[in-house]
Amino acid sequence: MAYWHRPAQRPTPDDVDQLMAYARAALQDAAPPEDAEATVLELRSRIDKMQGAKLGEKRVPTHPVIASLLPEGSLYAGSVYQVHDSMSLLQAMLAGPSLAGGWCAVVGMPNFGIEAAAAAGIDLDRLLLVPHPGERWWPALSTLVETVPAIAVRPPTVPAAGDLARLQGNPTAGEDAHP
Repeated sequence: MAYWHRPAQRPTPDDVDQLMAYARAALQDAAPPEDAEATVLELRSRIDKMQGAKLGEKRVPTHPVIASLLPEGSLYAGSVYQVHDSMSLLQAMLAGPSLAGGWCAVVGMPNFGIEAAAAAGIDLDRLLLVPHPGERWWPALSTLVETVPAIAVRPPTVPAAGDLARLQGNPTAGEDAHP
């Protein structure tokens, strides 16, 4: 086994050639077995059985009015949908889960319009409103995600990249952030 280590010096062309030869030899030694594809398929099958339904595979009830707008005609658990300037579309997205008996929540939208929501098919007895969460909008949303199947949110600021990834299990529809 060749090993090169000269921390205080730059590698010479001979050193690079020696390292490349070592890397090629290591890759040849690590060649997959002939049945690697079968092994990978078997492992995927075992993992799928342990995981059950994956995020992005579980469909959420969808209002027929918007089904043709969505991939495979359905909202998907764990997905985030962004809606621009269309409260009626946002309400239609919440109406599907509501008509199926699920709870819905609206965060940061004081002008949501509950009469229009009822007309769109949202069951007001199963609608949670958090019109003015202020700076605590993220903790409010995080709490709702654990129990409410469909949530609409207008964040006062743009969420951090990793924050949206934590919204697992529920479709979340949001309007643009308003700083």
